[in-house]
Amino acid sequence: MAPLSLALTLLSALTFWLAIPIFILPPLAAYAGYRAYRTRRQQHPRMSGMQKVVWMLPMLLAMVALPLALYVLNTGYRTQGRQLDALHKLRSTVAVILTTALRSPSILLDIINALPRNLFLPPTSLYLIIALGLVLWRFRPKAGRIVAGTGLALLTFMSSNAGSSFLVGPLEQLTKPLARPENAGAEAIVVLAAGRLRSAGEYDNRDIPDHTALARLRYGAHLQRRTGLPILVTGGNGGSGADPANIDMGYTKADAMARALREDFGVPVKWIERRSRDTGENAIYSNLMLRKAGVKRILLVTDAMHMHRARNVFQREGLEVVEAPTMFVYNPHYGFDAWLPSAEGMRRSWYATYELLGLAWYRIRDREAPGAKQDPVATPPRRVALPPALTPTLAPALTPVPAPSTSPAPAPAPAKAPATAPAPVAN
Repeated sequence: MAPLSLALTLLSALTFWLAIPIFILPPLAAYAGYRAYRTRRQQHPRMSGMQKVVWMLPMLLAMVALPLALYVLNTGYRTQGRQLDALHKLRSTVAVILTTALRSPSILLDIINALPRNLFLPPTSLYLIIALGLVLWRFRPKAGRIVAGTGLALLTFMSSNAGSSFLVGPLEQLTKPLARPENAGAEAIVVLAAGRLRSAGEYDNRDIPDHTALARLRYGAHLQRRTGLPILVTGGNGGSGADPANIDMGYTKADAMARALREDFGVPVKWIERRSRDTGENAIYSNLMLRKAGVKRILLVTDAMHMHRARNVFQREGLEVVEAPTMFVYNPHYGFDAWLPSAEGMRRSWYATYELLGLAWYRIRDREAPGAKQDPVATPPRRVALPPALTPTLAPALTPVPAPSTSPAPAPAPAKAPATAPAPVAN
C-alpha cells in the first residue's frame, strides 16, 4: 500500500504538467497514505517515532501537492500575462505546455520560476534530500542510507564558512575592487537594491534597507563623495516574474534606499527607479532613465558575488559598465573554527548557490534572444518591449519631415512615445 501511496503522491505533484485532474489525485493519495499508515500501526503497534514519520510522509506530501500544483499552474499562467483561472484551463494544460515549449521555452522557465526558490537552495534542498533518503530507507535500506547520509554531510559542510568558500570563492574571483573611481570616466553611479526590513518601528514603521542593501548604499555614498557623480537607485517591491500587491507599491525599495542616502549618508539622489522586479529589469529600466540623460558609462555598485550577473545584464542593455563591487567575504586562510557549522556559513552558501543558479538561469534565457550579444540594446522577451526604448531618440528626427505635407502623420509618433515608454519620472 505504501508504494502505491508514494506513486500517487508523486503523480499528483506533477499534475500541472500532465493535465490530470489535480482535485482528485491528491485526496486519493492522501487516503491511500492514511490507510497504509493505519495498517502498519495495526501490524506493528510499537513503531518508533522515525518509522511513524516515514509512513506518514506520503500522506503529508499528498496534502501539500494540491495547493502547490494549483499555485504553480496559476502563477505560471499569470507570468505569461494571461489572467486565467487554473481550474478552467486544466483540460488543455498538456496542449498548452507542449506547444509553448516548442515555440518558446522561456514560458516553461517562467513556470519553474514560480516555484518557491528555497526548494532549490540550501538548507531546504538538503533537508529534502535527507527526507528522500529516509523514505527510501524503508524499501532500499542501502540506497536510503547513502542518500540521507549524503544530504546530512552536505548540510554540515555547507553550513561552515570553510565549506561555503568553495562556492563563494569562484564568484568573487570574477571581479575585483575598484582602485581609482575618479579616473574611471563614468557619468553616473547605479546602486542596486537588495532586501528590506518591513515596518521598522524605530523608523516610524516604514520599510528600510536590509544589511546587504546598506552595504551597497555605504559604498555608493563613498563613491559619490570621491567622484561627485549623480546616483541612481533601482529596485521595486515585486519578485522575479511576480508583481507586488497594490498596497505594496507606494513605498518601494528604491524609495527606502534614496531616503537612507539623503538622511543617513547626506548624499543626493538624482534618479529613483521603482518598477524593476529583478536584476534584469534593474538594467532595463535604469537604461531607459539614463539614456534620457545621455549617460552611457556607469559605476555599477553591488556586492561581489552579485557583480558578474549584474554586469552582464547591464552590458546587454548597451551601457558601459565599470565594476564597483563591495562586500568581499571570501578568505582562503581559515582555521579549525571555520569548519564548524554556523548560521553565517549557511547564509553564504545560500547566497552563492542563488547566484550560481541565477547565472545559469540568465544564460538559458539569453538563448531566447540570440541578437542580444550583437545588438547591445536587445533584451529577452519581457513585459517591457525593446522597440519603444528607441522612440525617444528617433521621434525628434521624424517629426520635421512630414510636417509640411501631412499634419495628421506626425501626431501618432509623439503619442506613442509616452504611452510605451515604461520608465518612471526621475526624481
